[in-house]
Amino acid sequence: MTVKACITNGRLSMNPYENLTPDERLDRIAEKLVRWIYRAEAEKSQGAAAQTTQLEKSHYSLRATAGILGVSKRTVQRWITLAQLAAQAERKSW
Repeated sequence: MTVKACITNGRLSMNPYENLTPDERLDRIAEKLVRWIYRAEAEKSQGAAAQTTQLEKSHYSLRATAGILGVSKRTVQRWITLAQLAAQAERKSW
């Protein structure tokens, strides 16, 4: 596990998102979620025998994301499921 720290207003912070505006925070988190989703979809399409996606295995990242957003892990998982369904629908429309 990698722990990243940043200095905010002269003090050490363990939250790298602390300096960001709420919109920037959501953009960064959404970017990570999209990367996880596309990686999981790529693994599935390449025939990788994975019952769970990389994101579902990454409990620390999921917990950290939920903590940053101030929601439960289950809520983040629901958002991910909706994003996966949207990605599948978009791919079918191509």
